[in-house]
Amino acid sequence: MDSEIEQVPWPREWKEGPAAGHVLIGAFLLLLAAGALLGGIGAAASGGRSGAFLLPFSLLLAVIAALPAFAYLRRRDVDTWRLSLARVEPIGTRAVHVGYSRRAAGGHLAVLGLCAAALLGIVVLLPLAPPGDGRALVLWFGSVLLLGWLVWVALAVVRGRAARGWLALAPEGVVHRGWGTTTIAAWDDVASVRADTVKLNAFIVLAVPGGHARRVVHCRAVQAPEDRLRPHLAVRPRMPAVDPAVLYHALCFYHAVPQARSELGDGRAIERMRRCDFAPGPA
Repeated sequence: MDSEIEQVPWPREWKEGPAAGHVLIGAFLLLLAAGALLGGIGAAASGGRSGAFLLPFSLLLAVIAALPAFAYLRRRDVDTWRLSLARVEPIGTRAVHVGYSRRAAGGHLAVLGLCAAALLGIVVLLPLAPPGDGRALVLWFGSVLLLGWLVWVALAVVRGRAARGWLALAPEGVVHRGWGTTTIAAWDDVASVRADTVKLNAFIVLAVPGGHARRVVHCRAVQAPEDRLRPHLAVRPRMPAVDPAVLYHALCFYHAVPQARSELGDGRAIERMRRCDFAPGPA
C-alpha cells in the first residue's frame, strides 16, 4: 500500500472491513442455506421429489448471505485506480472521470445471475412437492415475481438503461451515474460534503437543498441504496475505482477551495489525487 494513501485519514463514520452486523447477518443466512442444502440432499438421496426445491433455495440463501460483503470498505492500491480526463455529456465539459470498479460491478451482476438461476429452480421444482400449507404457494408466487423483476433488470442491462456507473468531478459540479440514475449537482448548490453510514452501507453524501440537484432516471427497475438519500447526491465509496478515503477528501477539498476547481478540467486534479495533496482538508 502506498504510504501517501495510508496518510490520508480514514473517515471515522466508516468501518474499514466487515462490521459486526455484516458478519452476524451473513453467518445466520449461511446456516439457513446449509440446512436447506442438507434437506435437499436428503430428499434427493431418498428418491423423493418433495424436497428437491430446497437445493435451489439453499443457493438463493447462500447468495443473499454474501450480499453484506458488498458493503465492505477497504483501502485501494493506486495501481487499481481508474482516473481519466473525459468529456462528460450531462454538463458538456471535461472532468475527472472515475469509473466504477469492474470487480464490484461484475460481482453485482453475478449475484443477480445466481439469484435468477436459484429462483428458476424454485419455480420449476416447487410444484413437484406434495400439497402443503399456504407457505409453499406464497414462496412460489414470490419466486415468480422476483424472477420477473430480474428479467426486467436483465433487459434494462441489455438495452443500456442499467449500466456500470461512474463519477465525474468537473469545474462546474459533480455528476454521478449510478446503475439506474444520473444525479448532477453544481458545486455552488452543495451545502456540505460528509461521510456517513446508513443501514451498514457507507456513503459519501453531497448535501444539496431540495430541488437543486438534477436527477435523471434511466431505469426504474433498479433502486440503488444511494437513491434513497435523495435529494442529496450520494455515492457508495466502494464502487468508484479509487481509494475511498482519497475520494472523500478530494470532494471535500474541491468543495472547500473554489479557486482550485479549474484543475478538474485538466490533468492537475488527477495528479493531486495521486499525491493525496488535500491541504487544507475537510473541516
